[in-house]
Amino acid sequence: MLAIDGQDLGAAGGRLARRGRSALVLAAALAALCAVLAGTALAASTNFVEPVSSPEAAGGAPQWFAAADLNGDGDRDLAVANVDSDNVTILFNLPELGPANFAEPIWSPEPVGDAAFSVVAADFDGDGDQDLAVANEFSDNVTILRNNGAGNFAQPATSPEAGGDEPTGLVASDLDGDGDQDLAVASFLSNAVTILRNTGAGNFVQPATSPEATGSVPREVVAADLDGDADPDLAVPNSFGASVTILKNNGAGDFVQPPTSPEAAGSGSRSVAAADFDGDGDRDLAVANAGSDDVTILRNNGAGNFVQPATSPEAAGDGPFSVAAADLDGDADPDLAVANSFSDNVTILRNR
Repeated sequence: MLAIDGQDLGAAGGRLARRGRSALVLAAALAALCAVLAGTALAASTNFVEPVSSPEAAGGAPQWFAAADLNGDGDRDLAVANVDSDNVTILFNLPELGPANFAEPIWSPEPVGDAAFSVVAADFDGDGDQDLAVANEFSDNVTILRNNGAGNFAQPATSPEAGGDEPTGLVASDLDGDGDQDLAVASFLSNAVTILRNTGAGNFVQPATSPEATGSVPREVVAADLDGDADPDLAVPNSFGASVTILKNNGAGDFVQPPTSPEAAGSGSRSVAAADFDGDGDRDLAVANAGSDDVTILRNNGAGNFVQPATSPEAAGDGPFSVAAADLDGDADPDLAVANSFSDNVTILRNR
């Protein structure tokens, strides 16, 4: 597959397709649905209905969003990263208007960097509310937006933070075990993950070991305890490597690849989800392969080494760009939702 997100992903091509990416918009809407499915408790059914208030307006070419309680009222709001308008749309959840009805406050959207590709929510400055971090693909950095507690945001003086060459994916997790939320940022032209350690006040610094090398063209990163030592490791799908790089955490936020890494996946490995798919107590991986139109299942042996079952890969739609894991049918095991960019739909895969 020569292009993902409407871009030539060769070394010289990453900056050419800046605006008007219809495939990217479709992928964004479907990826957003996956994010909701992964983060929300669902009834014991895999039948879905769209509320009358949907779709909700956002900015130009919305690519990703985070769901979190941004204004402190106890329900989950949305922060939407908009690639073409270089900002983040804030959508407050207003259940008084009906289930899953949203409204944009007057101070939204929040400006960020060039090509706001992805966004995560976490309490970065330790004040009890949810802040935002935004990976800006074409300004090569990460914008930090501190929440004032009411869902109104401001950048600290240290923002933006360096994010590598064309960062597109990021995850928030306590990588160094000091109790605050750090960041891992996948930058696809760097072929690496940048580690940003939180000082505790929502300011970040790279350790000497950062960036951490991955495979070719990483577009996303997830954090999960893959080797059972209670600290978060990283799994990074390599879009041009048909593989997933495993980065094991030494407990201090420094990482090393095991000898079995990278793990083989399908063509155009674009997205990864971590969950206990086989019920043995460790975190397995599901990899959406945009080039081979399927999902690779990687079972964990408990030590962070993986093997595919005989039933893998699982068929998906055309151009699966994103995968999320959640219990969709109420039987207590994680199922999969897969956003198919080119067939304009979402594949539901029930776990047996």
